[in-house]
Amino acid sequence: MIVKITTSGLCGSDLHLYEVLGPFLDEGDILGHEPMGVVEEAGSEVTEVAPGDRVVIPFNISCGTCFMCSQGLHSQCETTQVHAQGMGASLFGFTKLYGQVPGGQAEYLWVPFGNTLPIKVPHGPADQRFVYLSDVLPTSWQAVQYADIPPGGSVVVIGLGPIGDMCARIAKHLGASVIGVDLVPERLERARARRDGARPQRA
Repeated sequence: MIVKITTSGLCGSDLHLYEVLGPFLDEGDILGHEPMGVVEEAGSEVTEVAPGDRVVIPFNISCGTCFMCSQGLHSQCETTQVHAQGMGASLFGFTKLYGQVPGGQAEYLWVPFGNTLPIKVPHGPADQRFVYLSDVLPTSWQAVQYADIPPGGSVVVIGLGPIGDMCARIAKHLGASVIGVDLVPERLERARARRDGARPQRA
């Protein structure tokens, strides 16, 4: 399907492509793996969404039906694995290292697996209400799950950028006592200003 992009986040991982991962970046590559928008066109076999539907697009490109996807390991999708680079599933906008699929920092985005990949969201609320479903929220949720915080336990989140801040919010939501650590005054102030957020500590 083709999605008309209305919002696309900028990830710290995008910045790595201009630095240490520069050798994998080719002229004409389109970056961006945190997009959402409105379905403009859909192929004849796409039945779960239709033109006009509002969707968020996850950053990893997974079929949703292979063995790895059925185990919840979408980042290792067998259908889109980048064997030439020895990597897992393809990613939107992440150069030939992850399949060289054009990304979402564009007017339109080609999206495969229209029945299983997009996340349909309602019209009405601002994009900021939903765009974090593409990367920030699931990445942070997984990190908190990996931390395996015991009920009523405590956790220290080192770094309160977008992912760290969201980790702190999720851990707090799940009942943990959260201490957030950062060197950036604005990040500490943002955490401090949120009544239910982390207890900010300067490193």
